[in-house]
Amino acid sequence: MASREVFWNISYGYWVYLLALASIGIWLYGFYQRYRVWRLGRPDERSKEIGKRIGIFLRHIIVDVFAHRKFLRQPFSGIMHLTLFWGFLILLLASAVDAISYYSGYHLKGSLYLWFSLISDLGGLLILAGILMAA
Repeated sequence: MASREVFWNISYGYWVYLLALASIGIWLYGFYQRYRVWRLGRPDERSKEIGKRIGIFLRHIIVDVFAHRKFLRQPFSGIMHLTLFWGFLILLLASAVDAISYYSGYHLKGSLYLWFSLISDLGGLLILAGILMAA
């Protein structure tokens, strides 16, 4: 039955965790630096019309982040960015599913794994297409 082997061909799996901890530490330090700058500003009254603000935020997320409206004004570079974004997003979600299945003990098997693998491979192909467009 089709399934996935975790840490295939990686003899020192603990290095992955050490490097991940180091990168998380660097990210936290950078976030702390940014937080200190944010705290220099004055508070703003934002509690009015909270429903309208949430609607505007969700529209912005859908239209500008996921659909790349502003990037697609220039078709070639917009499509290149769109393929890179969605490819990395798919691979990020695939890595999260892999980690959850590894630590929970529930492993994807059979046709479910094959569909998961196909979608993960399509994410990799999107990244490859974006890189080739950028080259």
